[in-house]
Parts: sequence; structure tokens; C-alpha cells
Amino acid sequence: MFPDYLVLSLRDGTAHVPALWFLEVANVLVQAERHARINAADGARFVELLRTLPLVVDNDVAGFQGIGRVLALSRQYDLSTYDSSYLDLAMRKGVPLATRDRKLLTACGLAKVPVMTAT
Repeated sequence: MFPDYLVLSLRDGTAHVPALWFLEVANVLVQAERHARINAADGARFVELLRTLPLVVDNDVAGFQGIGRVLALSRQYDLSTYDSSYLDLAMRKGVPLATRDRKLLTACGLAKVPVMTAT
């Protein structure tokens, strides 16, 4: 569910995530349960794994300044505001973005934001 290379890459570092990341993870888990890809116990184990990761939660998108940045990126790259919040965070922190979303990958290329890949 969570690519091994991402977990391994966090051994010596941290991952920056927007506050909405937790809601997105919860949504992925509940959808996977509804489609019988995992059960509740699998979801609970996954949440426990996530608890062990060195995550830094970024709330900078909150407020009118953050909304302005996210709206501008959404318009410029034809992204959802949710995806734009990840792009905004990567741009502000100067960190690579981990995604498999095609539109977000394209936006990263155009914005010159490095993308984390399996290596």
C-alpha cells in the first residue's frame, strides 16, 4: 500500500505532509475496506506503521496567504486544490514530492520540483 522505497527513504530524514494528508490516508483506507482490498485490522496495522514515520505536519496552507498560493498553483497547473497543497509544500520546503498522480507529476516537471522515485 505504501511503497517500500518511501518508508526506507525516511530512515535518516523526515517527510513533510500537509495537514490534509491524514484525511487523505483515512479516505484511502476506508475506500480499500469498502472494496474488500483490506480489512479493518489491515488498516489499523497500516496506521500503526505510519505512526512510526518521522512526519512533519505543515499547516502553512491555512489562512488567506496559503489559499492564495494554492489557488494560483491550481489555476496554473490545472490541479485540484488538494494536489496543489502538496506542490506548494514541496516548493516552499525545497523537498522532493512523492506521487504517482500524472497531473501532479506533470506539474512538478513544469515547476521544476523534484519527484521522489524508487531507486
